[in-house]
Amino acid sequence: MKRDYDNIYSLCCIDYKTNLIELYKFYKKNDKFEGGIIPHLLRINFINDLETSCFEIFSKSEIHEYRTTYNYLLEQYINLAINDKSDWFLDILVGKI
Repeated sequence: MKRDYDNIYSLCCIDYKTNLIELYKFYKKNDKFEGGIIPHLLRINFINDLETSCFEIFSKSEIHEYRTTYNYLLEQYINLAINDKSDWFLDILVGKI
């Protein structure tokens, strides 16, 4: 694709079934910024739960697991910020909110 298109980026849509740790590992391993092959252009969006019933498919445990993982990554983001450091993926996932 890169051969045919100059501007390629990832738009990652997440919901409660998204394993945020695995998503983090994937982009940290494969992003060009980290030495991988995926262009370093990423946006992350949580799928909007307004005016839809699709979120009824998620169990309480899935929602809890997602929130627990998100809070863990939020804590990592805050700890980095306190120490005047950053992580580009966490900046996109957490910092934009």
